[in-house]
Amino acid sequence: MISLLIASRGRCCSLRRTLDSLYALGPPPCPTELVMVASGCPLTASMVQQEKPPEWLIYKPISVEAPGKSRAVNQAMSRSTGDYWVFTDDDVDFEPGFFEQLLAGFQATEAAGLQGGVTTVVQGDLPRWWTPHCAGLLADTQGYPEKPTELSTCNAVLAREAALRAGPWPEHFGPGSSGYPVGVDTIWTRPLSEQGLPLAFWPKMRVVHRIPPERLRRRLLMKRSFQNGVLQAVLERGRPSTAQIRWLLKSLVGECAGFLRGSMDDGLWLARHSGYLMQILVPHQWTRSPAPGWR
Repeated sequence: MISLLIASRGRCCSLRRTLDSLYALGPPPCPTELVMVASGCPLTASMVQQEKPPEWLIYKPISVEAPGKSRAVNQAMSRSTGDYWVFTDDDVDFEPGFFEQLLAGFQATEAAGLQGGVTTVVQGDLPRWWTPHCAGLLADTQGYPEKPTELSTCNAVLAREAALRAGPWPEHFGPGSSGYPVGVDTIWTRPLSEQGLPLAFWPKMRVVHRIPPERLRRRLLMKRSFQNGVLQAVLERGRPSTAQIRWLLKSLVGECAGFLRGSMDDGLWLARHSGYLMQILVPHQWTRSPAPGWR
């Protein structure tokens, strides 16, 4: 059985399109359940409770009053019973053959988890400063490694045993949390590769990630890159050598000059390296809180 986990909050129109693309796939090769969580939004909760999926989907609607994507996903995981757990978002379109490629990917790679392909599609005209680096910050998998060390849960699948081994999503990380707003999927999946469980990139299992115009802001992407730099320092847990810090400072000078000349990529690297250095020099202790009631 396949379990499809989706958490949504306040994006009913986007969720409707995602569900329509899912239903258009038709019946998968094996039984499939949809575990859908409405997180902290009455309108989304109403939609989730009233949804009528096709008969080939076993439907499990959940409503969670408190916001927080990690909390919502943990609720979905506690209700999932499939052999493969699909983690995705409420702003994607499923490409034809998704479920067939999911099963083929596990058979071909014998991996514990698959990173599926993600194509980022901007709704509207691309700004002149847009680069592949920008798309990568929004989960695009172009250039993704064949054997990743972590998964992006915009489109990722874990075997049930691996998901249970990873445990709950840390609720002090992720959108809507009281702690750090990004990187929860990295924090959650990276220990699996560190423990020797194989992860694989399977681009044939694809989704399209829709990016609305309001997210096409340079400051938002630079903020995301800065946050990724902080997260990198948190995950490394150790202080870099003096030589590494000198290299970073030298890089910052070059990136600042490039950004002032109009290079968006230099600006993104400037933001990331600044976040990394800030966390090293003035460390903040981000806590990792286990989910209550996790089975």
